Amino acid sequence: MAFSFTGQLTKQTAVAYARVSSKGQKPDLERQVEYLSEYASEVVRDVGNGLNYKRKGLRAFLERAVCGERLKIVVASRDRIARFGWELVDFIVQKPGGEIVVLDQRVGSAEEELTQDLLHILHVFSCRMYGR
Repeated sequence: MAFSFTGQLTKQTAVAYARVSSKGQKPDLERQVEYLSEYASEVVRDVGNGLNYKRKGLRAFLERAVCGERLKIVVASRDRIARFGWELVDFIVQKPGGEIVVLDQRVGSAEEELTQDLLHILHVFSCRMYGR
């Protein structure tokens, strides 16, 4: 992974969020955790697809934000939080004065992002349909 974050973070004030889609991706989860640990003393981990908003870790930090806690959430990339609905999650975290710091600031073209989103949706629904 190549990251391009150049801002300032205080490790004590940040909560990192790492997510992978399936248990088979545990090695990637551990790589995310190792990398994010450089930026935060607390790392929240989730295993679940980016379309599932019932993930335990995601709900935990959203609940903290809704209760008024000013969180600084650190993620490797936007899609670790959610495939869709990023703006809503960002709004909830910002409302009490928090922020989400995305380390990988690379942005693909609109066509690339749309293609990735469509492929992800097809994959998720295919897995649901065929029981994987």
